[in-house]
Amino acid sequence: MFSIQGGEIRSRGVEVEAKAALSANVNVLGSYTYTDAEYTKDTTNQGHTPAAIPKHMASLWADYTFHESALSGLTLGSGVRYVGSSYGDEANTFKVKDYTVVDAAVKYDLARFNLPGSSVGININNLF
Repeated sequence: MFSIQGGEIRSRGVEVEAKAALSANVNVLGSYTYTDAEYTKDTTNQGHTPAAIPKHMASLWADYTFHESALSGLTLGSGVRYVGSSYGDEANTFKVKDYTVVDAAVKYDLARFNLPGSSVGININNLF
């Protein structure tokens, strides 16, 4: 990533997040972001959208935690992230396509080993 001198940018938007425990084992988290950003004062880019700022982003994550079994303390999770299209440069001469990626995670709570509040885990981002 690089940084360039720019004019004044106005950015407005909305972020919404919802969490739900569907059962003692299943948790779900979803989020959505809408961003409306543009250069309001700039010698060459006034009215343009800043580079790499998508209008829409969304994600959904679910995990399952095992309780009262041989796998007690183990959590398996998976999620999907969507990033909308954005401009690839400040002059808005080309667009970067939208994309969706899938993530996964495995976590183990170490409380049963007298380490309350501790866990070990592996996260895999952009699995496919």
